[in-house]
Amino acid sequence: MYYKNIYYLKRGIGTKNIIFLHGWGGDSNQFLAFSNLFLNNYNVYLLDLPAFGKSYTDAVLSLEDYGNAIDDFIKGNKIFNPIIIGHSFGGRIALKMLESNMNYKTILISTPGFDLKSLKTRIKLMLNKMFNVKFPSKDYKNANQLRRKIMNRCMLDTKKIDYKKITQNLIIIHGTKDKTVKPRVAKKMNKKIKKSHLIWIKGEHFPYLDEPVKVYKVINYYANI
Repeated sequence: MYYKNIYYLKRGIGTKNIIFLHGWGGDSNQFLAFSNLFLNNYNVYLLDLPAFGKSYTDAVLSLEDYGNAIDDFIKGNKIFNPIIIGHSFGGRIALKMLESNMNYKTILISTPGFDLKSLKTRIKLMLNKMFNVKFPSKDYKNANQLRRKIMNRCMLDTKKIDYKKITQNLIIIHGTKDKTVKPRVAKKMNKKIKKSHLIWIKGEHFPYLDEPVKVYKVINYYANI
């Protein structure tokens, strides 16, 4: 229902299709440089997710809403058998799509599929509960009122994802030094999703920028099996 409002760039030529879903606070430019590696063999779709970039919405969207919007975008634009590549927040959307039995080939990059809080974060939450001392994240502080509501809703949605329903083969790519989404989150997702394959890349939260050729090779191999 929201897909007609999705702004996107289409690049490249080829018989295979790739759709990139950016992370929180990003837009279609997030994958622009990386997508150059695909242009000779793939049709590349770089999206602005609703409420980001040039894709307008005034609704407090859930992960299900986002997933349905992407599914409608694919069908409405007649994109045949795309590979969904979701980074961080975009990966959460991709997870929800898989749980909803949308059988697209999927690659998750630096995806916070679980909320595994550090000791430091648990202390902050305890102080907040006891003394109403708030420690908002950088993403939350930088977000407008609508995005804050979307963030809160989608974080709750992530906690409700039933990993037993995800039966497709998928790839999890994660940076060995990711400080935003700790590597142990990727390990837990890999354990919970039976047909997942975890690929470690030497890098941080944007491994496709740290090691673009290596990440490209993983994606290209997966696309051709």
